[in-house]
Amino acid sequence: MSFLAPLFLLGLALVVGPVLFHLIRQTPRNRVVFSSTDLLEPSPPKQQKSRRIQNPWLLLLRCLIIALLAFAFARPFLPNTSQQPSANDIRRDIVIALDSSLSMTRPELAAQARDEALAILEKISPSDQVSIFSFNDSIETLVSSEQWADLSPDRRKAFAAEQIKRWTPSNFPGELDQAIAEAVSQIQGLRERSSASGYGEIYLLSDFSEGTSLNEIELIDWPPSVRLARVPITLSDPGPNLSLRWISWSETEDSGPVAQIAIATSQPNRRTVATISIQDASGRAIPASTREFVLEGASETVVSLPVEKSLQNSPLVFVLEGDQQVYDNKLPIAPEFIPRVSIGLFSESATDFEKAVPYFISKAVQGFESPLTRLDPQSPSNSSHHAYLVDRPLSSNEASALRRELENGKTALLLVNGSQFVDTLNVLTASDSWILNERPKQDKLLIGETDFNHAFFRPFASPRFSNFANINTWEAPELEPPSDLEARHLARFDDNSPLLSEIQIGQGSLYVWSGSWSPQASQWVLSSKFIPFLHRFVLGASGGPPLPSNLALTQGNAAHLASILSDQSIDQVGLYQVPNTENRWIALQSNPEESRTNPITLDAWEQLGLPDFDESVALAQIERILSQSAAESATRTEERQRLWQWLLWLVLALLALESFVAIKSIQRREALPQ
Repeated sequence: MSFLAPLFLLGLALVVGPVLFHLIRQTPRNRVVFSSTDLLEPSPPKQQKSRRIQNPWLLLLRCLIIALLAFAFARPFLPNTSQQPSANDIRRDIVIALDSSLSMTRPELAAQARDEALAILEKISPSDQVSIFSFNDSIETLVSSEQWADLSPDRRKAFAAEQIKRWTPSNFPGELDQAIAEAVSQIQGLRERSSASGYGEIYLLSDFSEGTSLNEIELIDWPPSVRLARVPITLSDPGPNLSLRWISWSETEDSGPVAQIAIATSQPNRRTVATISIQDASGRAIPASTREFVLEGASETVVSLPVEKSLQNSPLVFVLEGDQQVYDNKLPIAPEFIPRVSIGLFSESATDFEKAVPYFISKAVQGFESPLTRLDPQSPSNSSHHAYLVDRPLSSNEASALRRELENGKTALLLVNGSQFVDTLNVLTASDSWILNERPKQDKLLIGETDFNHAFFRPFASPRFSNFANINTWEAPELEPPSDLEARHLARFDDNSPLLSEIQIGQGSLYVWSGSWSPQASQWVLSSKFIPFLHRFVLGASGGPPLPSNLALTQGNAAHLASILSDQSIDQVGLYQVPNTENRWIALQSNPEESRTNPITLDAWEQLGLPDFDESVALAQIERILSQSAAESATRTEERQRLWQWLLWLVLALLALESFVAIKSIQRREALPQ
């Protein structure tokens, strides 16, 4: 028999109480005085060597009642030894994380990581829950906890081993802190799948290079009973690792353009000879471009590499030789690309007339460095333009031609300054229900509600720049788009009438502005908001913000380029040509941090404050879980048996019997002659 609250058994000591009470000699309650003994001297009572217990059955009942109460409060139960958990029955929540960053593509590392992962897999018991993923700058699930749970126990290890054998490292940078955070999150998910007691184990298989990201480890909220196993993957003979990092182009009077490149080495105290050669976009070596450099005493050395002037604006690949770790020995460089945008301007005024709209537009676009913008007021109907600005009513032919341009994906901004624009609007939108109501010129309008989520107004989203209260408009018709036309109102006047509306025409967009931009009609072109607004319009016409020509190869950049380089697989360091262009290249370079291959020192790792993977800690966890499981099992057994209730019923019966025996004893004593 076992007890849930054994301390209550100390109450058995109270059994001494009834025994003491029964041993104490009590003075008779009623003293009777006889006349014949009145003259006699009192004599002391005769002492007895031992005291005789009167009513032993009553004493036995009282002691039994106290003993049963102590047993009842101790909550006894009969343990079921067959349900006691053993160390082998304890569930482990196991997460295996495989580093698939660029530095893991070095020879030997991938095979070693697979062997280590398979060895961990072999030690997994049927009661364990498992999740396996690989990581670089994103997470890729190899075996989810749901897949593991859905498989039969005899198929789980084979399925997981198959996924591990298929795994290969990638060319993307590694983020160890994100991997640890994901592992902790998956441990918490595994625990939610089962109510059974257990502990978590995270196995990190990585080269633990210095270049990995560790910045957010301090933000991880570690759950209890989780330990982290650091499984280092190392080269048998690493040797020095050399890598290239682009700095800039420079010019010299004698030799022309010079490429400034930094050569980094993982072993600066070792003398190394490095060679750099140049290849074109097709991989053909450029003659007489090879240079040799001696590295010693510095972790990074900046070198100058003269290049023919004709090659400065061409895509190039700088190739490094001098080490055995060649995974980061190529540095592709693409020439910077500045987009050029042509705007067709329909206006009755010349660009040199200082009081007209074209003058302010031409002055604004002259300051645009990217994209370089050309304003064409002479032949605005030219289909080679990227966008159109309309400041006058269009003829029927002009409006029809512009509508075809919009349907093909072009953009147009129409400044509607009077009722004469009705026909132009009807042709452009293929509708005849536009309504334009002229306002009195003395009415002053302010800009009211504005959609700061739209690209045109996004630069003004900050509260510092979102104030339009000082921009007055005196001449603006009240526009009412047709009810069957889907028009998105990006800005309104303070009387809630539309100021700027966006209408989708085929694949292009038509923007309708209520009013003129001339200084006599509005203060818009004189405000600080005009040039950023116009620049956003031009950016939209060029396809959006300019894309850098030289980028690091990351998952985020690859996803961003997927729509531009739709016909190419973006997973390698190298040069990529933008489709339908002659000289538009994008260079994807390896992250320089991935070249810092020296492993993180143990002191630096310990300073991170991560849970230690120690066998003594594991044994303590197992002992605690066994004790907790035994306590939970005992509680369930006791709740099922409820022996204490039967003991209390027995106590009540004995109390009734004790009362009956006590009453009979008193009656018998009183019946005796005095």
